[in-house]
Amino acid sequence: MLAGPYHRNGEGNLLVLDAFTGTSTAAEAVVRGQHIGLVALCRGNSETRFLAGQSPDGFLAALIKGQVPSWLEPVAGTEGKALELYRVRTG
Repeated sequence: MLAGPYHRNGEGNLLVLDAFTGTSTAAEAVVRGQHIGLVALCRGNSETRFLAGQSPDGFLAALIKGQVPSWLEPVAGTEGKALELYRVRTG
C-alpha cells in the first residue's frame, strides 16, 4: 500500500496526489516506480470527486470517465462497485 487516509504517511500521500492529479504517463511512472500492482478507485469518496474536479484533465478524472490507460486492466467483478480495482499490466 502506498497511501491511506492517515497523516503519518506524508511521502506516500503526496505521491498519490501527484499520480492522481497528473497525466496518465506521470501516474504510470509513480505506480511502476513504487512497484504497485493494483490501483483502487472509490467513485463515491468526496476526496476522489474533489481531486478529479481540481485536475479535470488528470489521471484520476480520466479513470472516473472510464478512460482506462493501456497500462491498467480492470479487475473482473469490481466494475461499477463502490471500490473498483485495476491491475497494473506487466511487460
